[in-house]
Amino acid sequence: MSTSISCLMEDEITSRLMQGDAFNVLSLHHHYFTFSGTGEAKISLTDFLNRHFHPVKPILPNNVKWHREVTVFSPQIIIANGVTSCLDALGHVLCDPGDVNITPTPVYSHIVTEFRDVADVCIEPLVLSQEENSEGMKFSLSAEALEDRILELQEGGRRVKAFILLNPQNPLGDIYPPSLLTQLLDVCARHELHFICDEIYALSVYGENAVFQSVLTLDLPDPRRTHVLWALSKVGNVVIMFIMTSRETKRSHINF
Repeated sequence: MSTSISCLMEDEITSRLMQGDAFNVLSLHHHYFTFSGTGEAKISLTDFLNRHFHPVKPILPNNVKWHREVTVFSPQIIIANGVTSCLDALGHVLCDPGDVNITPTPVYSHIVTEFRDVADVCIEPLVLSQEENSEGMKFSLSAEALEDRILELQEGGRRVKAFILLNPQNPLGDIYPPSLLTQLLDVCARHELHFICDEIYALSVYGENAVFQSVLTLDLPDPRRTHVLWALSKVGNVVIMFIMTSRETKRSHINF
């Protein structure tokens, strides 16, 4: 029940890819590219994501522009070939073997395997209660519960490196409001944890009262430790994944 495949655009995508101009191979395509995606793809994707995710700061297709001794925070985009590749990459880049990441449960099962199988990073659950809270909600998430779990693991000698949130949540389908996201971000910033937000269902929200707001729309307390993921697979059955992350840059001249 935790696997979701979208076939809504299957006929349209198949028809477009069968057209003669869908793939134009040029001489430059025979050479190496940057590992974060081609320039043309990044420009198209950042335009799309800026229009639909409404980030407080525009997502940039290239490296940050920087000036002498000035620190600039701006969302960057990295393209990979699927959700698994991006989560695996984050596991290697942000963590060492044996480190701990926390995620609310129940959760999509591959969150565990995508960090554990190769990067050897442990996923510890923040178990959400099935009991109704004061607002009549089950499986409710709170910043206080996250902080308690961080302290519990740290007191047990574990090194906690990141908090992973699926928003909208899989399999619960919950959409977390900006107020809660801000509180969770503040907890992570206070403990210097990376905040990884998988927003793969961001454009798959339905219902009159269902409103989704991306982490990218918020004033981030720790931008360089905030990473947002999204993919086309839930809207068009195309497996491309994006990591939108923020860089801290200090340089002595302007560069791209």
